[in-house]
Amino acid sequence: MPQTFFKDFTRADGLPVTVEYQMEDETCACILSIWPNTEGYNRLVAERRELETSGPYGRRLHVVAMDPEVRERLIELDRLIEDLDETARLPEGDIERMERWLSENHVHSSDIEF
Repeated sequence: MPQTFFKDFTRADGLPVTVEYQMEDETCACILSIWPNTEGYNRLVAERRELETSGPYGRRLHVVAMDPEVRERLIELDRLIEDLDETARLPEGDIERMERWLSENHVHSSDIEF
């Protein structure tokens, strides 16, 4: 199973993003997803996670068992997070350029001396 890596970048427009990628054949990076790396975005994601796991022992509550206010807030959070995810998306040419950069600059664990 391929290992997943994360790298933080600042886009040309100044938006900080986190890129999740895998190395294919040890030489070619493949971007899996990109999302904003801002305090506001991270706060929304943390709130959603907290609401989703508000069941006994930190387990997820089934949507039917949720308080209606919690359910509505989760819907609102999902919409806000989706909107912010959309702002972090890159055009195909930028994705290819970023994958090329990741491929050229990725440090393999076998290259690290302990």
